[in-house]
Amino acid sequence: MERVQAARKHRLVFAGLLVFAGLAGCTVAAGSSPDSSTVGTVGGVGKLPGVFTAGSNAVDPGGQATISGSPTTSTTSSPGAVTTSIGQQVVGNRLLMIGDSVTASISQRYGNEACKILVPLGWQVEVNAETGRFIDFGKTVLDKRLDDNWDAAVLFLGNNYGKDKADYQSRLHALLLRLYPRPTVLLTTSMFRPEQADVNAAILEEAAQFPHVRVIDWATITQDPALTGGDNLHLTEAGRAQLAFSIAAQFGQAVVQPGKCLSTQYRSDAAGSANGPPGNSTAKKTPVKPYKPTATTAPRASATTVTSVAKPSTATTVKPSAGTTNPQPPTPSTLPPQQTTPPQQTSPPPTVAPPQQTSPPTVPKTNPPPTTPPATTPPTPAPSP
Repeated sequence: MERVQAARKHRLVFAGLLVFAGLAGCTVAAGSSPDSSTVGTVGGVGKLPGVFTAGSNAVDPGGQATISGSPTTSTTSSPGAVTTSIGQQVVGNRLLMIGDSVTASISQRYGNEACKILVPLGWQVEVNAETGRFIDFGKTVLDKRLDDNWDAAVLFLGNNYGKDKADYQSRLHALLLRLYPRPTVLLTTSMFRPEQADVNAAILEEAAQFPHVRVIDWATITQDPALTGGDNLHLTEAGRAQLAFSIAAQFGQAVVQPGKCLSTQYRSDAAGSANGPPGNSTAKKTPVKPYKPTATTAPRASATTVTSVAKPSTATTVKPSAGTTNPQPPTPSTLPPQQTTPPQQTSPPPTVAPPQQTSPPTVPKTNPPPTTPPATTPPTPAPSP
């Protein structure tokens, strides 16, 4: 009886995600709005905040109601692409997630929205996310965890950015090479500061080079102010539910069971809370300054980027065998910019100390030789007459 009930619950969850995500080939042309139709309650995810349709600025009146309706879904794709869920492309159910504080906020130590939504769909989920992490954190995790038979991955790094697009893109490219051919989901970042446009441009440029990569346009989704706090970056409760739903829409039902929430060794919050500064969820929004590219900054990504449901792979992805070397992806027609080593700073020429003022030569003082007056003999007085 328990197995029957569990199977019914899994079918209900997957059916709900199929409808709201438009997984049966729904493609949105450039400039059009993502599908915002509503469906019934999604079972198996517990009590979470309401979610929002595209363009909605109002919180669901239910507040803490069971998730229902259609969350915003915005992903990049080629026009006319036939969309399939990642669950239909792989033969296993092991999902590796890597991120910073935004991803950490949906991990077990915070709201746990990732597992609440993905585990009932049959996915075994490991969320490796720590606050304050940059793109190099991806390499740290892959060095330790890549060989553990993962079937798919989610990579959300870029909110912490060193303002060097070429360096960021080179490191992202290296991560995608290592993850190939596993289906991999990237997310653009919220536009909480102008330079994030460079990060998002790099993400889209890299995704175009790899057939196994699809992109969730999180920058567009988080234009809804209800999803982020006062810093326009860290998520509200509704934002965390939205993030988990957006990821689940790409994965759908896993082909094998059961799902499981896996533990992780990456759980440091040394850089602060994953929810942002204290009071962030209710703080007044910080205005974002207009983006002004400089001579050394790549131009902002075009606003006419095609948006749709996920970019599919044209062939079924086979689960990599343990201990085998990942095949290399097709050589892209245009290679991404390679990381260039900045010229080493040359030391300035040594400063020549001004000549010290020299004192005039001291002539030794000599006493003149004593002069002895010549002895004189007093004249002999003349004899008296």
